[in-house]
Amino acid sequence: MASALMAARGYEGTTLRAIAAEAGVSVGALYKHFPNKQAVVLALYDQASADFVATCTLPEGPWRARFLAALDHSLATLAPHRPLLAELVPVLVGDRQQGLFAADTAFSRARVEGVFLQAAAGAPAAEDLGRSLYLLHLAVVLFWLLDESPEQQATAAVRRLLAQGLTPLSVALRLPGAAAVLRRLAGALTAGLFGGQGPA
Repeated sequence: MASALMAARGYEGTTLRAIAAEAGVSVGALYKHFPNKQAVVLALYDQASADFVATCTLPEGPWRARFLAALDHSLATLAPHRPLLAELVPVLVGDRQQGLFAADTAFSRARVEGVFLQAAAGAPAAEDLGRSLYLLHLAVVLFWLLDESPEQQATAAVRRLLAQGLTPLSVALRLPGAAAVLRRLAGALTAGLFGGQGPA
C-alpha cells in the first residue's frame, strides 16, 4: 500500500499522513511503528527480502549456476518495485543511519546473504565466496536500479558477462593462495560497507 502510494506520488511527495489515510489508520498509530518515511522504506525492503528468501529455489549443479539463479530471482522479486526503488537509491544507499547498510537492516541483509552462502556451498573458500557473491549481487541490483538503457539491456549485458567470467573464476579459486586473497577481499568489502576492521 505504501509502496503504491510512493510510486504514484514520489518519495518526497508522500507524507506519513497520506500513508496513514491510505491504510485507514490514525497518524498516531502509524507513528508507533514508523517514526519517519525511511522506516517505511526499510519495512518494504524487509518484506522484499523475506519474499526473496521464501521463494528462491536454487538449482542442482555448480555454484556458478546457483549464484546466477539467486541473482536472477532477486531482480525478479524487486522488479515490481523498481520505479520506486530507483527513486529511493539516495535514501537506501546514502543514509548510513537508516539506509540499506545501517545496523537496523542487518537482519534483512543476513537473510538474503544466507541464500548466497548456500549458493557457494561446496566451492573453495565457500563462506568468503558466498559473502563476496552477495556483495556482487548488491552491486548488480544497484546498477539495475540506475540503468537507463531500454528495458535495462545494459544490466542484461552485465549479467551475461558475469556468467562468462564465473567459469575462469572457479578455476582460479583452486590456485594456491586464492582462498587467502578472497578472504581479504571479502573482509575489506564488508568492513568498508558495514564498518569494522577488515583483515589486513
